[in-house]
Amino acid sequence: MKQALFISILCTGCGALNTARPLDKGQHRVGVTGGGAVLTSLGAPIPLPNLVIEGQTGLNPIQNRPFDINYGINTTAAAFGTMGIHVGASHLLTQQFGSLPAISILERVHFYNNWLDSTKDASVRKGFLLNQVDLTASWNISKHLGYVGVANYLDVADPELTLAPFAGFQLNTKKKLFLQAEARYLAANRQPDIVDVSFATFGYGALSLTGSLGFTFGGE
Repeated sequence: MKQALFISILCTGCGALNTARPLDKGQHRVGVTGGGAVLTSLGAPIPLPNLVIEGQTGLNPIQNRPFDINYGINTTAAAFGTMGIHVGASHLLTQQFGSLPAISILERVHFYNNWLDSTKDASVRKGFLLNQVDLTASWNISKHLGYVGVANYLDVADPELTLAPFAGFQLNTKKKLFLQAEARYLAANRQPDIVDVSFATFGYGALSLTGSLGFTFGGE
C-alpha cells in the first residue's frame, strides 16, 4: 500500500457522527467529533487533534425505513491550510427485531485539498477524494445505542480494498443531547511501505479513537 494512501486514510478517516440509526424525516442533528488515529511518536499515545463540525438531516424514508444525509467540515485541517469536507447518506436496511440488530449502510465522500495554501508552491497543491462505505449493526440498550460494523475506504484515484472494523456506544439524554465514543481500526488489512509518523498499530493499520457531542431536534 502506498504511503500517501495510508496517511490519507489515517487523517481523513478521523471520525464523524456515526449513522448506525439514520434520522427520521424532518429530524436534524448537529455535533462535533474530536480525535482520530492514535499517535505514538510523541511518547504517550494520543489521538490526532482533529475537530469535525457536522450535521445530519432526515429525508423521506425509503421503503418505509429512515434515510438521511450528513455533511461536515474538518476545522483542524482548515487551520493548517487544508480544506476538508465530507458529505454522505445513510439508510436503515432492517429494523431491530429482539436480539437481532438493526442494519444500516452509509455512503460518504471526503474531499481534501490545499489549493488555497499560499505558503506552498502551486506544483504541490493537490486535492483528492476518499470514498467511505460503512455497514453497521446496532442494538437499542435502555434507550441508548451500541453498534459494531466494518468500513471500507477507497482512494477514488487509486482504489484498493482498505477495511476498518469499528465499535461504539451512544449515550442519549432526556434533553436530546447525546454522546458517542468510538474505536475504529483503520486500514486493518494494509501495511505502509514507509511511515514517517508512528501510530498505535499491531503491524497493519492503526487504531483510531474519537468522541462526539451533539444535539437532536425537529421531526414530524
